Amino acid sequence: MFQPTTTSNEESIRTFWRAYMAWIKTATDEEVVRLEAALTNLQTAEVMPIVRAIRLVLRDDLATRELPASLMQQLEEASWPAAQATG
Repeated sequence: MFQPTTTSNEESIRTFWRAYMAWIKTATDEEVVRLEAALTNLQTAEVMPIVRAIRLVLRDDLATRELPASLMQQLEEASWPAAQATG
């Protein structure tokens, strides 16, 4: 069976989405609002994929603290590279 080759970036994006979807299924309204606030604080007029937006938030220690702890835990459990601030 043919298996397409994936790049590490493609695999990283897939890993992110698996973790994010697992998180969003159980996230409380408060946690979702907290994520929205953290992403809003990016202060950019640019529309961007959530993967990129969260990576940008993770580059700033203060902004990272605004993310829901449960989302951070889900990303870390999935070994999503950005969760370890590798961007």
